[in-house]
Amino acid sequence: MRKVLLLVVGLLPVFAWGQAQRTVLIEHFTNASCAPCAAQNPDFHALLSDNTTNVVAIKYQAPFPGYDPMNEANPTQVDTRSTYYGLTGVPTAWIDGALPGDSYGGGIGDWDVAGGGYEGGPYGYNQAVLAYAAALPTPITIDLTHSLNATLDEITITAVVTNSGATDFTVASGRFHVVLVEKEVAYFEAPGSNGETVFHNVMRRMYPGDTGSALNTIAAGASVTFTFTEPLPTYIADKREVGVIAFYQDNATKSVYQAAFSQPQPIANALDASFAGNLTVDPVGLCGATIVPVVSITNNGEAAITSLEIGLAVNGSAVATESWTGTLAAGASQTITFEEYALNGTSSVSFVILEVNGEATDLNALNNVSPSESYSSISNEIYGIELIEDNEDYINTYPTIAVIEEAIPDGEFGSGTFESRSIDEMPVDSPDDLGGYGLSERSLFVNFFQWNPAGATNDEGTMTYPKLDFSNTTNGYLKFDRSHARYTEPGFVSSDRLQILASPDCGATWTIVYDKAGAQLATRPNQDTYYVPPANGWVTDSVALSAFDGTPELNIQFKAISNWGNNLYIDNINISGLVVGTNDIENLLAGKVAVFPNPAKMMVNIEFELVAATPVTIEILNVNGQLVETLDLNRDYAAGQYIRTWNPENAGVYMARIRTQLGESTQRIIVAR
Repeated sequence: MRKVLLLVVGLLPVFAWGQAQRTVLIEHFTNASCAPCAAQNPDFHALLSDNTTNVVAIKYQAPFPGYDPMNEANPTQVDTRSTYYGLTGVPTAWIDGALPGDSYGGGIGDWDVAGGGYEGGPYGYNQAVLAYAAALPTPITIDLTHSLNATLDEITITAVVTNSGATDFTVASGRFHVVLVEKEVAYFEAPGSNGETVFHNVMRRMYPGDTGSALNTIAAGASVTFTFTEPLPTYIADKREVGVIAFYQDNATKSVYQAAFSQPQPIANALDASFAGNLTVDPVGLCGATIVPVVSITNNGEAAITSLEIGLAVNGSAVATESWTGTLAAGASQTITFEEYALNGTSSVSFVILEVNGEATDLNALNNVSPSESYSSISNEIYGIELIEDNEDYINTYPTIAVIEEAIPDGEFGSGTFESRSIDEMPVDSPDDLGGYGLSERSLFVNFFQWNPAGATNDEGTMTYPKLDFSNTTNGYLKFDRSHARYTEPGFVSSDRLQILASPDCGATWTIVYDKAGAQLATRPNQDTYYVPPANGWVTDSVALSAFDGTPELNIQFKAISNWGNNLYIDNINISGLVVGTNDIENLLAGKVAVFPNPAKMMVNIEFELVAATPVTIEILNVNGQLVETLDLNRDYAAGQYIRTWNPENAGVYMARIRTQLGESTQRIIVAR
């Protein structure tokens, strides 16, 4: 005990102690996209919840390592406290201004910094640490209260700070902090990437600012009163969760002498409609399926709900609304049913509470939007005679025109089966964009790296595109870009597989038209790290679909089969063919012509197909029509499919002109540097 008292005297001013119960302050820095935070926070919260009589905690939602909407609501004040403490990583928690480690309280915590742990980690706190801090003497008491006005848009806070000691209490750098917190912020879906949905005592605002108020001297037995009347921040999720924490700190030593918590206050006749569940039944069948959207709404407030307006959103766009009137008592639920909805590809369905009792808002905005759920079906309608998909319009989600089946669920062995990703959405960095040949931002991503088929519910996933009309097509083809590396470790080299299948009867029968695995699928050398493609790590595959010429309804399906290997990327999917009609004789004679990648950087592939033997001239022209280079001059070609390569020297806009005795075709090329 002698050592403890010497430590306290060394840190605090010298005075005769009065009898005051210390309330311990925890300042916890965390983030909604921090995986270690999600691992440590539940046990830490449970410990703090067992000590609410003598411990209060403020949670500062940091801006790193990833997205956090609570930080975005008030980043400046979080940054001020982060800088004040010299924060270097999350999760980290200070106790009464101290960063605890192996020596805290004589070694009563579980940080084990010497063995590889770190100071202030929530994992290191235990009951002994909190009891030790609560037993440290202080002469300071804080009487803290708050109230909301009648319209719930203004808060009044009163804090009375008293020195119960027999001598004056003087701190040259004393600061008194008042913090508006939201005791619980609950999301239906994790707002970040670590899976956490419930956050506690989130710092929302600091008064009068993030550096507090000066409080240098309190006379013996005297009190100092602080009063603030401020607008309630508009980003508060639930006004019933508004509380206030106050603490008195020495800015020089960072020592906190006392803290207090004013608990959230009941709100009479609270109006709060809450999403309770999506009761929509899954569709049956691959083609032409429909759903009847059904949602359950609960009265989560105190006042009776007499009217509701609910919106239905599909793929982020409003498609329908339903109104309800009646009497919904507190705690009761009501089912709302929408009209039948015809699915077309993968439809992400969510519900939104638009009005409650004629009001556009209620007390809790976070429970007014349901988590999205996906339902899939191929439309019975024909999509077209061709399909061109560059995957740029989808952000971290599946192509909406396609049906995804047996994809890896988020959180199970990672996620990402046919999801459109950019390099910014990946866990590793790359100097190149993720699109084909590094020429566009996005590509489809198959996360074989985290997909262990032995532990997952499935070892394959499919992506099926809508019906194409090949009834007037000859020489149908599929072309796409791919990039893949095999995973290797001692005694194992992976053999992930990609198949492409075609069906003329909407999935009743399938024919495999493409099947590559292992070394055939790989475009880069084997590697044991998480693979992202460099710009030169791509190849383009062309698949003949001529066996399905004349088919009025053709579906194409991509199938990924995991061997727990390394990642696969797919981009620039092009399904097409020559269309035979009265005005298409020239096209039929010339065969199909394509250039890729386009835009290009270092190399351009010029692909053409001939239906008969003919001399061919291939020329590159500039934007003014002037000849830049001749690749072939009246070179004899047999019927078939060919690819010629051109290596441009300068950036610009060019034309590739192919001339034959059967016809002529010109393709525009953009070269970027």
